[in-house]
Amino acid sequence: IKDNQISASSKWNSNQGARHGRLDAEPVSGGQRAAWCPGGASKDQWIQIDLLQPTKVTGIITQGRNNNYYNQWVTTYKVEYGQDGNSFQSYDGGHIFSGNEDKNSKVKHIFKPSINARFIRVNPQTFHSGICMRIELLCNSNQQK
Repeated sequence: IKDNQISASSKWNSNQGARHGRLDAEPVSGGQRAAWCPGGASKDQWIQIDLLQPTKVTGIITQGRNNNYYNQWVTTYKVEYGQDGNSFQSYDGGHIFSGNEDKNSKVKHIFKPSINARFIRVNPQTFHSGICMRIELLCNSNQQK
């Protein structure tokens, strides 16, 4: 996945943009970055992956913000998907996924059934201290994206 395939509803600043929302992202620039953090704390925030073509997505792995100064992570979230980047539907009728309990542990969820879509959005619902997260999609027989 290239940086330009990852977008978001907003960012706290350039150090917490969507491209920093990759699993295992490390802090740089004085402990900054290392996660996507939106510009607000509302439930309408999202991070989106464009897989460029319809792709079988079998699961997701999440982490919190890897940062020495802030303990921030998403505790629950929804997943949405679509084909055109404009129209989305909620996975499993709006299923709420359990997220993280700390900033570095990985939480994995397998989608049953899997999703076949070009665009995947992760929509945080609740969080600890601030909405910040790192994600990775599991695609095509555990090929990670």
